[in-house]
Amino acid sequence: MGATKDQQFVNVPADLERREWVLLEWLVGEGEHARAGDPLAVVLASNGTVVISSPCEGKVLEHWIGEGARAEAGQRLALVELSQDRS
Repeated sequence: MGATKDQQFVNVPADLERREWVLLEWLVGEGEHARAGDPLAVVLASNGTVVISSPCEGKVLEHWIGEGARAEAGQRLALVELSQDRS
């Protein structure tokens, strides 16, 4: 399933040397609003924890993995519905 033009995926960082992650905690629940840069989730790698921030402003539609689940670099974590421009 692909995102529509009004949606954006949140992915596990792929630009770091870590290959496998564990999702420790969702900081924003499904149906909740996040601003660009807001912390969305905390993940664990072999050398510590990393906070994954929202890449955009909008409502978190769906978490794709649950807390305690393993994820690979680049894997989709969530789907965000983009906020409409109010200008």
